[in-house]
Amino acid sequence: MADEISELANGSSILNINDAERNSKYVGFAAVVVNKEMNNLLTFPGVAVLWGLDVTVMIYTVGHVSGAHFNPAVTIAFATCNRFAWRHVAAYISVQVLASILKKWNSRIIFGTEQRHFLGTLPSGSNIQSLVLEFIITFYLMFAVSGVATDDQAVGELSGLALGATVTINSRLAGHSSILNINDDERNRKYVGPSSPTCSQTLRFMQKLMGEFMGTYLLLFAGFAALVVNKEMNDLLTFPGVAVLWGLDVMVMIYTVGHVSGAHFNPAVTIAFATCNRFAWRHVAAYVSVQVLASILASGTVEIIFGTEQHHFLGTLPSGSNIQSLVLEFIITFYLMFAVSGVATDDEAVGELSGLALGATVTINSLLAGPISGASMNPARSLGPAIFFSNYKGIWIYIVGPIAGAIAGAWFYNIIRLTHKPFSEILSIRCFHRNSARIDSKQQGH
Repeated sequence: MADEISELANGSSILNINDAERNSKYVGFAAVVVNKEMNNLLTFPGVAVLWGLDVTVMIYTVGHVSGAHFNPAVTIAFATCNRFAWRHVAAYISVQVLASILKKWNSRIIFGTEQRHFLGTLPSGSNIQSLVLEFIITFYLMFAVSGVATDDQAVGELSGLALGATVTINSRLAGHSSILNINDDERNRKYVGPSSPTCSQTLRFMQKLMGEFMGTYLLLFAGFAALVVNKEMNDLLTFPGVAVLWGLDVMVMIYTVGHVSGAHFNPAVTIAFATCNRFAWRHVAAYVSVQVLASILASGTVEIIFGTEQHHFLGTLPSGSNIQSLVLEFIITFYLMFAVSGVATDDEAVGELSGLALGATVTINSLLAGPISGASMNPARSLGPAIFFSNYKGIWIYIVGPIAGAIAGAWFYNIIRLTHKPFSEILSIRCFHRNSARIDSKQQGH
């Protein structure tokens, strides 16, 4: 850290930030111009993906040099949390804005035409709608930044991937309407709680509930918003694009709060872990409650922002027979829980890639079952909109199917899990996120 401050004082870090900012913004704005001049060659989803990949590359390129903020909002937010020195804020913001201005001149020289391209952002709806959207998607971004890039328990090596995906998700959601290895001065500070073990455990559990609530809320808000945007903008995102967004969303939230709450986001997952003694039964009701509450609030938020005379029902409905959808929901949730058990609970698996693997699983299942059952895989995902819109048609399918499928998937993997223990002990357990179990045991030891 001292070396970084010394470089900043000598001006070298400022130059590095300036170069990184200019390169990052240039690529993004060049994509916008190319897409316009080439008759939507890249497509809107393609441009959104390019922005995300651009962020990923720049984070891994200069994150260890400058912190890879690329954003005055990120710089100021870190300063308010004492994760970045206030005396450096003005310098960082200055080079960030300067880089944004320079990209305009670069783009004009390379892509200059008689009709100049405005590369800024303008609301396509009301100012209030865009203001609320910008607040939510930047909250989402900073929540992910804080989770994957400032917490020692997170998989920091994948921060660039997770945050690039976050930018892609937000660009797809709000692009029509309207980053990272951080200064670590405070990283190693530990919470000094009450002397009572009971109070400490209660506080820890409340933190888990808060992480589970916010992770579920942001996950479902992004997914619901994508559905509405795709409908209102004449299939702008496309069905495969929405499926990919759901998968990216799951990946980002796993890496953001997986080390905090276990990243269930799903009553079926919570119940399945409890049946295998991988989650305490006494905590199931609390987890399921915050998951459903988050789904209701996400439905309400999307309805308030995108609400029109014709309300969008954000729930899931069978397009075929009830039995067909029930069987599909059972199979795809079995698939999901089988993957969860394999990549996130087994010491032999590459646990650091669990978010990537599970995000891909959600995308596959969404592509497979989305047109038929809606690919819920999650009782909270279906129950929240059903409660908010008072539409309970076929809701039993999305409660029975996912819960039964998740329990079956978890137990089946427990049977085939590689182990040197006797068969009678195969079902012995640990918590969803391996690091969480180690942390809890250490805290109890103290």
